[in-house]
Amino acid sequence: MRQEDGGQWRIQPLADHLIGTARLCRKFASAFGMGGLGHVIGLLHDLGKYKAAFQERIKGRSGYDPEAHVSRVDHATAGGLWACKHLGSGIGTLAAFPIITHHTGLQNLMDMRHRLSDEGRENQALAEVENVMEESVAAQVKQTDIEQENISRFGSNKALLVRMLFSALVDADSLDTEAFMAPMKSDLRLSSVHVSADAPSQISHLHKHLIASIERLEGGSQDTSVNRLRREIRKEALSKAALVPGFFSLTVPTGGGKTLTSLAFALAHACLHGKRRIIYSIPFTSIIEQTADVFRRALGDAGDDAILEHHSSVEPETENARSLLLSENWEAPIIVTTNVQFYESLFANKRSRARKIHNIVNSVVILDECQTIPPDYVNPILALLKELVRNYGVTVVFCSATPIAFQPVKTANHSYEGVVNVREIIPNQQALFDQLKRFDLHLPSDWTTPTPLEELGDAINAERQALAIVNRKADARELFEHIIGTKVHLSTFMCPAHRKLKLAKVRSLLNNDQPIRVVSTQLIEAGVDIDFPVVYRALSGLDSIMQAGGRCNREGLMTEPGRVNVFVPPKPSPPGYLRVTEEIGRIVLQESGGEIGPQQIENYFERLFWRRGGHDGGLLDKHQIQRKSDALLFEDVGKMRIIDEDTVPVLMPFGRGKELRSELKRLRTDQLERGFVRQLQLYSVSLNREIFNRFSAAGVIETLHGAFHVLTNDDLYSDDTGLSVDDPAEHDPASLIV
Repeated sequence: MRQEDGGQWRIQPLADHLIGTARLCRKFASAFGMGGLGHVIGLLHDLGKYKAAFQERIKGRSGYDPEAHVSRVDHATAGGLWACKHLGSGIGTLAAFPIITHHTGLQNLMDMRHRLSDEGRENQALAEVENVMEESVAAQVKQTDIEQENISRFGSNKALLVRMLFSALVDADSLDTEAFMAPMKSDLRLSSVHVSADAPSQISHLHKHLIASIERLEGGSQDTSVNRLRREIRKEALSKAALVPGFFSLTVPTGGGKTLTSLAFALAHACLHGKRRIIYSIPFTSIIEQTADVFRRALGDAGDDAILEHHSSVEPETENARSLLLSENWEAPIIVTTNVQFYESLFANKRSRARKIHNIVNSVVILDECQTIPPDYVNPILALLKELVRNYGVTVVFCSATPIAFQPVKTANHSYEGVVNVREIIPNQQALFDQLKRFDLHLPSDWTTPTPLEELGDAINAERQALAIVNRKADARELFEHIIGTKVHLSTFMCPAHRKLKLAKVRSLLNNDQPIRVVSTQLIEAGVDIDFPVVYRALSGLDSIMQAGGRCNREGLMTEPGRVNVFVPPKPSPPGYLRVTEEIGRIVLQESGGEIGPQQIENYFERLFWRRGGHDGGLLDKHQIQRKSDALLFEDVGKMRIIDEDTVPVLMPFGRGKELRSELKRLRTDQLERGFVRQLQLYSVSLNREIFNRFSAAGVIETLHGAFHVLTNDDLYSDDTGLSVDDPAEHDPASLIV
């Protein structure tokens, strides 16, 4: 119920909610051929609310309490029991999963069966519900045709189908509730361009704008060999857009215009095949902002309301009033998100994370820098992508600057399923690699002796313009202290708005041929269009070294090739993915004698991927995600974390961040609009849990509205290097006063 302006209470009849949810759930599930089943799930999901105990509980609550319908009186199991009783064990179980867990989150199969097996208590409750169930609901359940013939095409593994049905239900449930409880918010959602517009016509509109923008860009650019090659690459990509949906790869060396080419292909392919949206998945949160900016500039006014950025750090962890404010269902033509957000959502069991995945159906998914798929999860991720292509109308584009080893391999000792029938959009990789090679690679003479940072600083200071890329934030900060003259530091200890300003400064100095020396972590390697004559790169994976080379003589305007100098860092990367890539990179470079071409890159990815696999998946499914998923262990699989690091976003006192901190203190929870929360994200730094806890214990972090964390000690944030993670207790206590 909700309270009107005049003070009177308005009640939403249960039948209205069930029928409204069913209508939306049918619409969402129809996208993957299960609209009838979706309709029935919507009708049954709150069937237990007909219980007398639940009705008494609701009547005893005043106003809108978003948690009033979640606990204490079980209102979900009755619908699951009804489905199993009347739809048969197969379809009934499929329907019961989303129905009985639509608030608690998908459970493991045995837990759900246990919940349904308490026949005495629950069957009595089901009988009570059936006796008072309104005829309008009962009639729709009986009259709905369920697509039983479509079930077989999903095969024996129904895990993704259950998640899709769960996603369709929780989104429909949320939207119908919002329409009644917050009609102004619902009207605003429905009036937005990307929700109200017809998807195919809007995709076509965006495609026309992009092509016109690219033509203007090409017309105003210098007639260099690199620009001519970029035009040829885009032309070739657009010519392949008519090919039937499925798997593609777009392998374009850094500097070849891969970002806009991939979007141009995706929009053209979506237009020709009726796809609903483009999902652009990026490995690093640090470049979401700049990638979205590239798209907005290219699309002009057409892109203002069409692009949705989804940053994992603002994903709600619990289903409460705050999550209702922040929840995303990806109802936009172009989504720019992170690999963590994309993959973990597809394996998620919680309502807040899974709500959006039904909108992945019938889309074009671009996996930028696809080689960064963590080796421990390669098999389950590739299996999931194959299911999306096979049964959910998805086209997947593996996008990379380097060839990748996704082809299946079977030997006596290794079994790597990979992906078959991946079509390369740009052929003749060796010729393209040779044409876009703009630097010489210089390797260490001694692979066992680290280069002291002070010595590295002296070498950089001898250069007029130079970029140094290191693997550790601590190394970046220390090396920066050894640099003289005009210098810039970049790391994820700086909020996105801060990094954006620093990059603008770097570009301005480079464009005006001024001296500039930059020290950065690897965040600068993807999607950052800067151009240095000399780059120093700490030993890393071959893909990272090639990405670093993409910042060297990027436009090919130098009379001589640029120089990329690889050095052995003082300390190796922390254990995990980066350490693995660093070690394999060293081996391949030593074996090749310093050559990096398609053959060496293929060798690198072979070692990184399929050679680590065994007949049971081996290290390519280190946590047995695939086995657990096949067994419908949703709760176990939902614990999957591609990045194990537990991070917490904290608002920094940089620029407008100080104003936002004051506004956050002043505003009420119900005044925190999406736009405001997005601004918080631009001025926040994600801290790992150990640093967050240390700062909290020192009293330099304050939590507002129970969910938003702010740094209260301005002295801890530097305009040069961002957040200092030194002991906050060592700072002047007077500086804690805001």
